Amino acid sequence: MASDADRVLRITVSHLVYPVDEYLLHQLFDGYRAERKIEVRQMGTHVEASVPFQTRAAVEHAWNLNGRAIYDGCCWLDIQWEQQSNNSMTPVTYLSTIITVTPQWKEDIKELRAIMQDLAALLQELAKEKEEEAATGLAMMPTVDMPSIQLIPPAACMVEHEVAVQQKNRDEYD
Repeated sequence: MASDADRVLRITVSHLVYPVDEYLLHQLFDGYRAERKIEVRQMGTHVEASVPFQTRAAVEHAWNLNGRAIYDGCCWLDIQWEQQSNNSMTPVTYLSTIITVTPQWKEDIKELRAIMQDLAALLQELAKEKEEEAATGLAMMPTVDMPSIQLIPPAACMVEHEVAVQQKNRDEYD
């Protein structure tokens, strides 16, 4: 079985005119038996991605896309073997060794949390005041006198209409 390094390609996409993301790279490489996780890094003028494949043969087959464009005249593919780092630390572990949390940072974080809690309480208070103002405003609105409506039962309307039609007919014959 091939080692992990033998099954991973480093893809650089340059001359970006259209966005290139993990979804697009899956569409491009799934037919070559790419594995589920493709790591994509947007670098401003280009995109870099690490694409693992299921077998060494799949990698060699996908290599045929080197130098081709994803779209007509743009988004050019530069395919290289993934460089295996001598450093066995994952990027997260490596980053955590660079950034050390100092006691001052811990104090700053506590202070920021307290500020955020105060802000949340203030926002809740303001929202409650707005609701009270709205409720008070509705209660203080003057009442509007609506004209009274006289409801006539439908049967009475029909009788009146029928009488009017008959009267009109009589007038026409006379």
